[in-house]
Order: sequence, then structure tokens, then C-alpha cells
Amino acid sequence: MGFKSFIKGASDFLQSQDTGGFAPQPPLTQTASSHAITIRTDAGIKVGRIQSWAPSLSRTIDTIFEVQANNTGEPIERVPQVQGGNRISVERYELYNSHIGEAFGVPTINQGSSSPAESGSSNPIDLVNLTRQIKPFNVREVWRDPFGDIRAYLYVGVWFSDWGVTIAATDDRIVKARATLEFTRRIRLN
Repeated sequence: MGFKSFIKGASDFLQSQDTGGFAPQPPLTQTASSHAITIRTDAGIKVGRIQSWAPSLSRTIDTIFEVQANNTGEPIERVPQVQGGNRISVERYELYNSHIGEAFGVPTINQGSSSPAESGSSNPIDLVNLTRQIKPFNVREVWRDPFGDIRAYLYVGVWFSDWGVTIAATDDRIVKARATLEFTRRIRLN
């Protein structure tokens, strides 16, 4: 799916009455809650079973000093540099029929072939290891508040940079996947 068609799809979604996996009515509070948020794939499919979603942006801020007889070593200015470190930490309950890579619609290499797996294939290949992801994907984060307003963000150029699973016999016994997604940029859709 191209960028223009994705933007149109996101626009269509924002104008539709699709609840998108939201609670029928988020609690009537001023404080934002997770009832108001859904995460969707590039194709608009709800990822589901996400337990935590933590996007972060960072950039370096350099301290500038100057050589001067009257300067006691104090900084004279702070200068922002390029933005980097665009990451999302995510935790999700695994499903038997949809592991975390499949849930996000990650383009992977077909088993025994060097061609990319087709989106929506009847035989999806899960993200067995990170090198199987052959191209980036996009993710959208959509917020719907109890007052009817919708805010949507597009994460462009997403790659899995870290992936792991927790399997334990001493807790609730639910298999949990955790991953770090790195993205090129975040765009406000509306």
C-alpha cells in the first residue's frame, strides 16, 4: 500500500463510524485512558492483544562553550541536533494463529524462497528472526475521546529492532511477546 493510499484509507477511517476496537464509549473523564486507543496495521487491521504501547522520540542537545578569559566554564547556549531514537516499546499477548510479526503485517521472506510474503497470504510466515523482515511497514495509532474527537498518528518506516517472548510457569501462564519498533517519522493524520 502506497503512502497516498494509506493517507486516504486513514482519512476514510476517521470519517467512518468504525469504532476500530475502541470501547463502545470510553469513560467520561478528562484523563486519557487506554480505552480510547487502538493500534492498526498499514492495511487498517487492528493489531489486538497489545498490553503496553510506549512511543518515544529523542534528540541530542549539545552544550556550547566558548574560550574567553572572563568565562568560568559555564555553558553559553544549548543547541538542538537531529532527532533520532524514534522507538516504540510494545508488549502483546501472543495468539496461536498470529504472532507479533504477523499481527503487525510485517513483510517477511517466504520459507524456501527469496520473494516477499504477500500481505493477506493464506499461509503467513511469522517473524522467526529479525533478518526475515525485508522492508519497513507503517503503523497507525488512533485515539477517540469520550467527547467524539479523534486523533490519529502514522508511524512511517517501521522496523523490528528487538524481539523476545516471555514464557513462564509461575505467573498467569500467558505467553507475552515484547519488541522494540524503530520508525523513521511520526505524522499527525488529522
